[in-house]
Amino acid sequence: MAAERFVIQSRSRERRKKGQHRQHMLVAGLLIFDGVSTLSDPHSHHGVAVPILIVAAGVLLLATIGYETWHHHKHGRHDHHVASWVEMAGALLAFAEAVHRMQGRHHFLFYVLNLLAPLMIAALAAAEIRGKADPYMEIDDEGFALRMRLIRPAKRIAWKDVKAFRVSDELLEFVKNDGSVVTMKIADVTNRADALRWATERFEQRGLAAQ
Repeated sequence: MAAERFVIQSRSRERRKKGQHRQHMLVAGLLIFDGVSTLSDPHSHHGVAVPILIVAAGVLLLATIGYETWHHHKHGRHDHHVASWVEMAGALLAFAEAVHRMQGRHHFLFYVLNLLAPLMIAALAAAEIRGKADPYMEIDDEGFALRMRLIRPAKRIAWKDVKAFRVSDELLEFVKNDGSVVTMKIADVTNRADALRWATERFEQRGLAAQ
């Protein structure tokens, strides 16, 4: 039987999506400031190609934010996937420019300050790209999986180890054959009723007893 997946809506996910808009705006400003500062520095002798690309990345990020904001208003979804990749490209360009600035001997703090911004931007973009998929419940021939926190792997349990299940407003629990209980938290799920209905129907089809 093919795997079945139910997409979960969660409070923390929605808060994070709203915060991503402000994050992208801040990063775009940092990229444009970094590129313009380098271009206007009379003592810079590293060429203008990379700084111009950094400014372009910042402008493109602003344009992408505008498009994704329009897309959200029209379709009712937050989609920041493209912005995250633009952010990553800008971070790599900023990192390359920082490496150019650090040629020669400098104070340790100079290296830290030059590398801090591009590394932070890259880390934020990577975390968002890593967690771009929605949280979900998934059922296949092997067992059940719940993924709530997108930077962590899904929590799984195999059918062969389970004999019963029980649900509440905050917990989804599986009683194993040895009597121990595996608990999965669902308090953050906003479409909990639909998610539990979907899961319960499939648990019962698999022969699990409801408690």
